[in-house]
Amino acid sequence: MSNSPEVSSMDSTTESTVNGHSWFLLGIMVPLVMIISLAGLLIYLFSNQAQSGAKNDRADVEEWLEETRVFRKTLPEIVREYIDLYEQYGNEDASSNEYIQRKREEISEQIKALTDPLRIYVAQLPLFLEVYHLRIDFSPFDESKIRSIRWDSPIPRPRKSNSAILAKLDLPISFNNQEKSAIIHCEYRIHAFNRIQHEEERNRVHKGIVVIVVLSGLVVSSVWILRFLRRERMQQQSLRQLERARMLMLAEKLRAQEAEREQDVLKSRLLEQELENERQSNRLKEAEYSFRSQLFAGMNVMAGSYAHNIKNLLVRPNDLLVRCLNMAELKSDQVSMLQEVQDTLGVVTDRLQQILRTVRRDLSHTEMTSIDLNQMVQDCDKTWTQLAREKWKVNLNCQLASSAQSIQADLSHLLQALENLLFNARDATYAMRNHLRDQARLIPDIQKRRQAILDAASWRGEVSLRVVEHQKRKCIEVEDNGIGMDEEVKQRCTETHFTTKKDNALYQGLSAGMGLGLSFVSFVLDQHQAQMEIESHPFTGTIFRIIFPSAEPVESKKEMANAE
Repeated sequence: MSNSPEVSSMDSTTESTVNGHSWFLLGIMVPLVMIISLAGLLIYLFSNQAQSGAKNDRADVEEWLEETRVFRKTLPEIVREYIDLYEQYGNEDASSNEYIQRKREEISEQIKALTDPLRIYVAQLPLFLEVYHLRIDFSPFDESKIRSIRWDSPIPRPRKSNSAILAKLDLPISFNNQEKSAIIHCEYRIHAFNRIQHEEERNRVHKGIVVIVVLSGLVVSSVWILRFLRRERMQQQSLRQLERARMLMLAEKLRAQEAEREQDVLKSRLLEQELENERQSNRLKEAEYSFRSQLFAGMNVMAGSYAHNIKNLLVRPNDLLVRCLNMAELKSDQVSMLQEVQDTLGVVTDRLQQILRTVRRDLSHTEMTSIDLNQMVQDCDKTWTQLAREKWKVNLNCQLASSAQSIQADLSHLLQALENLLFNARDATYAMRNHLRDQARLIPDIQKRRQAILDAASWRGEVSLRVVEHQKRKCIEVEDNGIGMDEEVKQRCTETHFTTKKDNALYQGLSAGMGLGLSFVSFVLDQHQAQMEIESHPFTGTIFRIIFPSAEPVESKKEMANAE
């Protein structure tokens, strides 16, 4: 939402006031900064000119110390020889070495020879040095072994005044490309009073020029500021006119804000509608869940009734088998066949008993126990391998994990879901055989068509039951080489009553599919909080992958909802 017109007007007025003060300060500061900069530049130039004489004097003194030769050597050369002797004798005490003492005396004589002629003409000739102190320091070395060489003039130093101030010079002397160096300290004065007076007079003239420039700059700045204030007054009038135009714009903004509020109300209503649609979707899902529960419960009741009747019918054959086995005149091969029949009836009876235990309880309730996926898949393989090979024309393969894969699950429900996937794979292989037969009939060549039909008739399906680990989670895979599914069928295959089987299980002549097999599988997996992934393409087979949760124990969705 936008701000109100009053707040916007206040903000714009404040902004214009701040901008006005900023421009006002900028207009005043520009000439002042220019004048101050010009004055500073003049002061800097004049000060450099005033200091040029001192710099020249310093250069002259440095040249005097470095170039003056007494006894064919300069003072820096003798100092370097002295340091070389000190380094040569292993930095021993200089006072105890005869050669070092001689060189030290030579340096002292060199200093006297430099300074004595200067004292003869003190205060007589201009531009002659007056040296009052000369000292050579060997600070980089051990001062306890090599002391400074010092010379002081017997002439008393002049009193400190404006025209007689001593200058100081420190001249380093390097040797042998080393970082260490001796330092010559010199305090001196050049006897040139007339030049100093001229420099002071010139400085006074320069100061006057600076004052005149500053005053002229102030006058120019005042004229600039007056013109600037006049222009500011005109700008204020223009700002008032702009303020009126801004008020009109604010009124337009107000109308725009009203339109935005209406849009926000419309968005709110749309969000409420989406929320209601989501609630309706959840209610539909709950209704679907309830419908599937009731549907499968009714199917269980019917299956239980059939199972109970079949179990009762097996009582008499079991009794007759027991009587036959108790007869003494039976041959051994007859006894083995009767025992095989008895074992088969026992397996059928156990399976019927298991079905009865399952259908006698609520399908939405699960009885979680610890089961081994390897054992469950192996039992399913043993139950259906022979029937698949002889009746379904399907080779059933079983691949188990290398270690036990234990989970918490309802064995009966999970086994039924696995068998439903197996039956779905069986029907897919049958549909693939029909597809191959239909394609063979389209071949124009009679001999090739006949051979293709025979190949299609002898084609066998391949179904694999596997226990694997998928992304560090326990998993069961059911893979077939059947007809496969396109993307639309994959998205809808778990819907209740959705089926693509025009003639389900035609190898037994039964009616079309009811679309309950994969729906039941989805229902059971929801109770176990498991996921089902489907990989399939038309005519390339299908992989159903059941991925179990890593956390244990697993509860059904309905139990979790009741607990909440």
